[in-house]
Amino acid sequence: MVASSPETKRIVAVLGDIDDEAHTAARHSWPDHPSREYDFDAAILTRGINALKGIRILVENGHWELAQGVLRQLFELVVNIEYLHHQEDRGEAMRRYVKFGVLEKLEARRDEMRYDAQAGHPVNLAKLDALEKYLETSEFDEFRNKKGDFITSWASRKIWEMCDKSPLKMRQHQYKLLYSAWTEHAHATPGALVDAILRSSGPGWVEEVMADDEANIQECVRMGVALFVELRMYLPCIEPIVPEMANGWFHRVLPSELRGGEHGASVWGPVAQVNINASGLDQVSVSESGD
Repeated sequence: MVASSPETKRIVAVLGDIDDEAHTAARHSWPDHPSREYDFDAAILTRGINALKGIRILVENGHWELAQGVLRQLFELVVNIEYLHHQEDRGEAMRRYVKFGVLEKLEARRDEMRYDAQAGHPVNLAKLDALEKYLETSEFDEFRNKKGDFITSWASRKIWEMCDKSPLKMRQHQYKLLYSAWTEHAHATPGALVDAILRSSGPGWVEEVMADDEANIQECVRMGVALFVELRMYLPCIEPIVPEMANGWFHRVLPSELRGGEHGASVWGPVAQVNINASGLDQVSVSESGD
């Protein structure tokens, strides 16, 4: 069921404008000489852009519950890059981030080959053996725990621990929202289906479903906009967003009844009112309602 009220269309359209601006910023930031720093920031930006595109495609077709899973990916990207950005030696943090990525790719390839072998698919067993032995060398020892097993994060911290280190007061609220209230849709738990199971099919049920979809779509977009704008603050090699433009996006995604006031981007549950200025994101307030 596609939600298509003028209000929702107006809010979703902001994602397209943000996409256009981000591509323009990437082109304007192209370095005169090869730059690993630019390559890193451009790769992070591209992932963020693709996440926003995924959210837009899903919510345009009414699939807000699936868009929440993409939002969670965008959130984890923001949290990781925020943590990296605040390290004393950003270059060393980037090196560690990239090397851990190489480790993850090798582990994934090993697991794919093991699966293929178990499933009876053709596998080069000599290559699998060589890969397994390589992963047993000291090449990636910096990512081993005391038991000798590989850790699961380049930063040696779980996502909630990185959230706890964030200077933004809203970060823990976002974490609790995405990993509790919204996690049911990421994992297709009974909570994700109970409304549909228990909802009456009597008079007015279609309107009720549409109203719920509209509200959920709009909140997905609001959080996506807030997270993407924040991500841009941590990419020094990419042309920054003009503050007035970002504040314009925040204003446009607000509900109609709030657009006349002094509000920033909000998210469901505990609300963050966030404004952007020339020095970056400024956490204005945190409240328990949308007031």
